[in-house]
Amino acid sequence: MNTGLYSIDAISIVIFTGNLNRPVLSAKSHITGKAITLICELPQTFPEAHCHFYRDDDLHPIKSKSSEDNKCELSVNGHELLGSRATGMETEVQLRCDYTLNMRPEIHSQYSNYTSIIVLVNQKPEVYVQENKISVLCKAPSNASEVLFHLYQERKEESIESKMAENNQNFVIFEIARHEGEISMRYWCQYEYKGVKSPKSDLIGAGETTCSVECTLLAKGIATGSFFIFVFSLHLYAHLRCSK
Repeated sequence: MNTGLYSIDAISIVIFTGNLNRPVLSAKSHITGKAITLICELPQTFPEAHCHFYRDDDLHPIKSKSSEDNKCELSVNGHELLGSRATGMETEVQLRCDYTLNMRPEIHSQYSNYTSIIVLVNQKPEVYVQENKISVLCKAPSNASEVLFHLYQERKEESIESKMAENNQNFVIFEIARHEGEISMRYWCQYEYKGVKSPKSDLIGAGETTCSVECTLLAKGIATGSFFIFVFSLHLYAHLRCSK
């Protein structure tokens, strides 16, 4: 593209011959769980240029931004990058950009090359407590590996312990010392997967999860066993009466 810049009484006039050249799209990080900065760099400085950012082959931009000097910087979060598309724990998104000039009719540049971004959607970890040992089990989703876990205690901002999961494991167990007469505290955990932190787990105290999970299963087992004993007793009673 050839351009000529002329000044007439402080009014800038840009004359174009041919198509607007292709911009260059880059990102400050290619893995994100929250916000990421995209940079659409123009081949030269234009007055009042606007950049448009696109997902995959979409023709409608997810966002637009006015240029400063010869580039547009846009901060966008993972949810905006994904839109309404179905996601797993890791989703790859292809992005591209173009730019327009404040002219009538509007002139679009060529699209940039695609840039790939990995969007992480970390799920909330599970947390369990064993009352007799004060053992806290923190568990990430089954498809996560090489996960770093952090254990927190209520009313404390910093983690009290961090531990890396073993190879091919998605959980860790934190052992907490408990002294006689000490008030039971409540805990929550969080994990990091590829440098992105998950949401916080539920806040849980000694005995809460143990009862809600184990006692529920025990109660179901007792109820089922009682039912079969009752049915067996009826059959035995009927058999004894018929044999007399």
